[in-house]
Amino acid sequence: MTVIGPWTGTTYTIYQHPEVGCWTYQDERGYGPSLGYADARHPTPEAAAAAAAERDIIMAVAAGGPLSREQYEAEAEKFGFLARLDRDCVTSGDYGMPYAARAAAEGLLSQRRGAGREQERPVRRPAPGDDPGPPRCRRCGGVSPQTTVGGGVCDDCAA
Repeated sequence: MTVIGPWTGTTYTIYQHPEVGCWTYQDERGYGPSLGYADARHPTPEAAAAAAAERDIIMAVAAGGPLSREQYEAEAEKFGFLARLDRDCVTSGDYGMPYAARAAAEGLLSQRRGAGREQERPVRRPAPGDDPGPPRCRRCGGVSPQTTVGGGVCDDCAA
């Protein structure tokens, strides 16, 4: 049995695992959930197909880069999510299991907006005459004398 992902168009093969006996799925590249997790084992092919559709929305949302506010609102509407306020869109977070697929997808979309906000922030350039301070070691951050051989690494770290 195969199903087509409603968001990405990916073909998912639904099959009964020969060793474990449960129903599961894999995409056209051969990727599927780890059967080590109970939520990846399904009692019926219909349940496995529903899980594949849930994975599909996560894959659709995760594809792409940072979003402007307008793009974010359009994507949220397309997927049926309520757009979060910009202050609630962060650039990091763990939206894997045990979150429901829609909650994970909503969090991932929010992260893409958070990344867009980061890109929109102006970069502060040092004013003329600003003293950057002594050079710092790339490894330890220390301010001990730099070596020319170490490529920005202090004498202690280069040793």
